[in-house]
Formats: sequence, C-alpha cells, structure tokens
Amino acid sequence: MTIGAEIDHVIDSVKQSAKYRSVNSDLIRRIGTEQLTRHPKLKEAVKATKNKLHQVCGAYVAERMDYARWTGVLAAAKDDKEALRTACIQMMQTHRSTQERVPILDQFYSELFRRLPPIASIVDIACGLNPLAVPWMNLHEDARYLALDVYDDLADFTNTFFKVAGVNGVARSQDILQQAPTEHADLALVLKAIPCLEQLNSDAGSKLLDAIDADHMVVSYPIHTLTGRSIGMDAFYEQQFTNMVAGRGWTIERMRFDTELAFLVSKAV
Repeated sequence: MTIGAEIDHVIDSVKQSAKYRSVNSDLIRRIGTEQLTRHPKLKEAVKATKNKLHQVCGAYVAERMDYARWTGVLAAAKDDKEALRTACIQMMQTHRSTQERVPILDQFYSELFRRLPPIASIVDIACGLNPLAVPWMNLHEDARYLALDVYDDLADFTNTFFKVAGVNGVARSQDILQQAPTEHADLALVLKAIPCLEQLNSDAGSKLLDAIDADHMVVSYPIHTLTGRSIGMDAFYEQQFTNMVAGRGWTIERMRFDTELAFLVSKAV
C-alpha cells in the first residue's frame, strides 16, 4: 500500500467513529501523516490519531451534538431575545469550554468590551460554541464575525445561528495551524485554545498569535481541569503566556475570572 493510500485509510477509519466523523479532513490528514511515521502498523496509527484528536478537540465536545433539534429551538426563539438567550445557554452547556464560561458570561464580556474601542469585526479562533455568546457582546448590528473551528457540522450549525440571530457572520471549518486566518479583525478571540493547539506543536501558540491580523486579542486559559480540580493551572499558564509574548512590544492587561484567566492584548500599530 502506498503512503497516500495508507493516509486515506487512516482518515476513512477515523471518520467511521461518530466522535470524529465531522472533524476537518485536513486536520485528520496532518495528524494521521505524523502518526504513520511513528506507528507503521495502520491499526496503531489509527488509534494514535484518535488519541491525538481527543487531546486537541474531542475531550470538549459531547458524544452527540443534536444540531438538528437545536436548529428548531433557535427558529422557535428567533423573535424573542430572552428565549434566544435561554436557548444559547442550554446549548453552550454541552461544550465543556463554553460550559465553564456560562456562569461568567455577563461579567466576561462586559469587562472585556469596556476596555476596548468600538469593535466592528471579530475573528473567533477554535470557537467551539462561543459564537452563541454574541447576545452578551452587545455588538453593532453591522459588526462582522468570523468563527473558525475544526468541526464541519459545528461550522454549519454556527452559520444557521448567525442567520437566526441576525449576525453578520460566517463560520468555517479550518485547520488554523496550517491555514491561519488572513482576514483583518478589530478583535481576535483565542479562548482556551492554545493548550489544545500545543498538543500538536509546542510552539503553536506563539506562531498563531504572531500570525493573527488583529488590533486586539483576548487570549484565555482554563484554571481548572476538566474534572474541576484546581492544581495551580492559572499560575502555570500565566507564566507560560508571559514567556510566549516576551519581547513583542504588545500592551497586555490581565483579567482573572472565577473560571477563566484571560489576557487582553493590544498589538502595536
């Protein structure tokens, strides 16, 4: 079997799993290619690829995201702002990253946006279900929102949400380490994404932040494990972030919340 055929076999085998069926094929290909160099046996390479995908994205997503039902819920709430907010909270609870942010949504975005000039464009990197937090952002109705994630079906659902909520937004499935966003934005959201991306490459965070074309960035980190334990993660990630951005001349403001550590970064212009 040729190396190309082996890689195609890995991709097909991984996508047979319901958990990874909708993961961006470019990401699976990149991880699968690397794992084949380490595990010549196809069965072992497939297993290793799934394990890496779990570290990067799979651990944060429910086994089944019921996008079809959610689409109906959104449609029913379209003309009722409070009903839409309630629906968004229920949906965000199904993704572990946004689930942790739900208790601090009002505080998180009010603290963030009061520190910024008016925002006309946002790029949300490794977004998960965070675009559903738009009702808490108080953006101008013409503000542009670009959402990027590695799940094809999540991107499709996010586009549906944008239409229902009247957001001037586009969602795409994209391997951002291979194809960083080229669009300029007033604000980039990089929320709890760097620890996941660095499962693929130890310098992925610094390269991504350098590549982002935005006037301001919010870079955040978890402060608890997925099981809820506090083991000094905030101090660890703060030191890691400080080392990552050293010498870049960016203005940085630290924001500490009950469930998240965030840094507001203003790039020099």
